[in-house]
Amino acid sequence: EGAEAVVSTQSTGDSVVGIRLNSLTNSSVAYRAHLEQGSDPDFRVFPEAGQLLPLGTEGTLLCVAYKPTLYGKTHNAKLIVQTADNEWSYVIQGQSPSFSVPVGVATTPLRQSTTASASAKKNFIRQNMKKIAQKTP
Repeated sequence: EGAEAVVSTQSTGDSVVGIRLNSLTNSSVAYRAHLEQGSDPDFRVFPEAGQLLPLGTEGTLLCVAYKPTLYGKTHNAKLIVQTADNEWSYVIQGQSPSFSVPVGVATTPLRQSTTASASAKKNFIRQNMKKIAQKTP
């Protein structure tokens, strides 16, 4: 049997999709899960082995995690789950977040107007010249 799941993320963190599977019988069965050779390394599956719960229960949760390392690319993987008697395969597609230029506050401080700072400064030489001129007979 086969199915398809699409994993999509809009962040650089992990995204996880869960798949619940049951044994096709009334008893638990051992399974192994792996990603097919050639699958993108941005995916990982866990747990890789265990017991599929019996038919009629909530099933065993298998998770596929996706953490993109490149922008602008669709990543693909194929999950294979095998028991002694059955095999399931799932095509997983991961879509990396679209890149956008960061928008924020300027990191350099704004300069004050030079006319405002010039008028606030005192010209001590001019003041001293005036005082000398007033004392001279």
